Amino acid sequence: DHCAAIYIVMKNGKAGEAYNVGGGMELTNEQLTFQILAQMNFGVEKIKFVEDRLGHDIRYSVDASKILKGRLSTIVFAPLYGNPTESINRLMF
Repeated sequence: DHCAAIYIVMKNGKAGEAYNVGGGMELTNEQLTFQILAQMNFGVEKIKFVEDRLGHDIRYSVDASKILKGRLSTIVFAPLYGNPTESINRLMF
């Protein structure tokens, strides 16, 4: 999805304009880790938890509404793989 969005912006975007790319879903690093481990048939014993570093971001998020909602007539993007479990499975296998 991310590569497809970048390609669409390269082909149809306006030079000098900023385009945030996001899929509209949020997962914590822990949620993502658990999903990847599940796909690999591993458990949480494979995780080494460490103390958070000072200034560690709690959340990563971008406003991708400019391309997701097609506010620009030349840029329209919709993620194909919105389900995180499906996306991880397609990526890994």
